[in-house]
Amino acid sequence: MGSGTNAPVYDPSTVSAQQQGSNIQSAVSGQAASNVNQVTPYGTLTYQQTGVGPNGVPTYTATTNLSPAQQQLVNTLQGTQQTAGTQAGQLLTNANYGANGPPPVANLPTSLGNIPEVGSTLPTSLGAIPETSNLPQVTAASLPALGNIPEVGALPQVTAANMPSLPNLPTVSNLGDMTSGVTGQLLQKETGYLDPFFTQQTSQLDAKLRNQGLSPTDPAYQQAMNNLSQSQNQSVTGFLAQAEPAAFQQSLQTQLTPWEQALQQEQQQYGQALQTGSTQYGEALQTGTTQHDQALQDALARYGTALTSGTTQFGEALQAGSTLHDQALADAQAQYQTAVSTGTVSHDQALQDALARYNATLQTGTTQYGEQLQNYTLPLSLASQAISLSQPAALPSNLVSTPQAQVAPTNVVGAYNTAQQAAIQNAANQTAAQNALISGLFSIPSAVLGGYARSPAGSSKINTLFGGP
Repeated sequence: MGSGTNAPVYDPSTVSAQQQGSNIQSAVSGQAASNVNQVTPYGTLTYQQTGVGPNGVPTYTATTNLSPAQQQLVNTLQGTQQTAGTQAGQLLTNANYGANGPPPVANLPTSLGNIPEVGSTLPTSLGAIPETSNLPQVTAASLPALGNIPEVGALPQVTAANMPSLPNLPTVSNLGDMTSGVTGQLLQKETGYLDPFFTQQTSQLDAKLRNQGLSPTDPAYQQAMNNLSQSQNQSVTGFLAQAEPAAFQQSLQTQLTPWEQALQQEQQQYGQALQTGSTQYGEALQTGTTQHDQALQDALARYGTALTSGTTQFGEALQAGSTLHDQALADAQAQYQTAVSTGTVSHDQALQDALARYNATLQTGTTQYGEQLQNYTLPLSLASQAISLSQPAALPSNLVSTPQAQVAPTNVVGAYNTAQQAAIQNAANQTAAQNALISGLFSIPSAVLGGYARSPAGSSKINTLFGGP
């Protein structure tokens, strides 16, 4: 096939150099557009090109000239700041900071003195407290036994030995499949209905073939008859595949019905025997349970009476012993609390007196320290005020803020990409047109020569004539 015009390929270094040049030119134009001279009541701000930087980029100098009134204010402010700064330095030098610090708070007591402890006058123990002991105990030995409780036993059992057994049930057999057993017989009977129809088809086809001049020895005759036989066999096979489940189910149901009837009759007999045995078992269980529960209730009543009597005796003895113990403990605790209160009062009073003396001494020293510290920091405070006056002031902000003009650079790379894509599309269009032309030329011999052009020999000859492989 032919090829279209090749698309142009641009040099990346040339494209990037042109894009860099466009970016530099845009930056130069933006800077020149931003250098707007200002004239305000506070003064003027002018721009002047003073040189050229790398890549030929111009450099500028901004010059600010204050108005006469603003310049006089600046001169006066700077003079005042110079005077204040000189005076701050002299104050700090005369104060001699760093050589001597403020005097400390002295003459404070080193301890609170002798404070009596609370534990020195407290009793060491509560004394002899009587214990609650020798209480009567309620034990198993002192309680009556439950006695002989009759068990619920010797109940009639319902077992397999005294239940009627199921007799031999009729078996389900000889169900067969599509070709055997009861299922095969049913299906064979159904397919027998198709034989007259198949015989008629065979006769009709034989007459048709003989009318066409064919005899049974001709291959065409035999092929037609074989096709009909295969079609009839496929019909029978398809019918058997669909009818076999229903035939099998009908055969199974025929043999299951007697089996189910015999099973139902035996189940009824087994249920009646089971019901009779269960009734006898329930009556015997009820009688034994009643006797057992009555004997157990009588024994528990005797046991509860003995337990109540023993518990009452134990409670009375425990109450008497607890009263004696609690009274002795309360008397000892009262004596201990009195001693604690007396010692605490003495300790708190001595501690309060010592703290009062310490606080009085601390207050006097703190007052003296504050007066001396105030005298010490006075020169520093005055110097700080003078230094705050000597700070330089800023120029008017409206003379140093220039609006910036934004100039977007030319998108050289984008322009090249657009041209490149257009050239590639144009080349693709030309190639497609040439391919269509060649395809049309190749279709002419095929239309003229017909089947010969599509044969291997004809195709090879046409490719040779038109320069093909």
